[in-house]
Amino acid sequence: MLTPKSIVASLNACSKWKDLCKGIQIHDHILQKGFLRKDIYIGSALVGLYAKCGLLTRAQEVFEQLPIRNVVTWNSLISGYIHQGLFQSAFNCFTLMQSDDGIFPNAITFTYILKLCGLTKAISKGKQFHDDIISRGLLEKDIVLGSALVQMYVNCGCLAKAQ
Repeated sequence: MLTPKSIVASLNACSKWKDLCKGIQIHDHILQKGFLRKDIYIGSALVGLYAKCGLLTRAQEVFEQLPIRNVVTWNSLISGYIHQGLFQSAFNCFTLMQSDDGIFPNAITFTYILKLCGLTKAISKGKQFHDDIISRGLLEKDIVLGSALVQMYVNCGCLAKAQ
């Protein structure tokens, strides 16, 4: 019998190895047991599985079925859109996330968004996000976020700012 913790671990393993067949079997078990409506971590892992395997329509369907969402579920969807090269969808998802009650971007969200700005050369958006990151005090606490910020400026050709 799978417990919620083992389901999340199994879905994460399926995501890592892109084992969609096993992931779908686990999804069927989740539906049979009603876990999707009870556990946000299972929902986030399931969204992440489909997003990482390139099935963004399926990831979006699961996402919409979730009774509650958190920053992790939003991050999974944003990351999936970026990974698949659907940059405008990623920006749209970020905008929608901010309109969801009580959901605020975290350092991981901003890391994805800065990557997105670098890929799309959206320097003006990147500068706005930089200001937002500073105002939230996130930069001092997260070296990965700092690296993403430098990389965004480099990708946008702003080497002096990156320095």
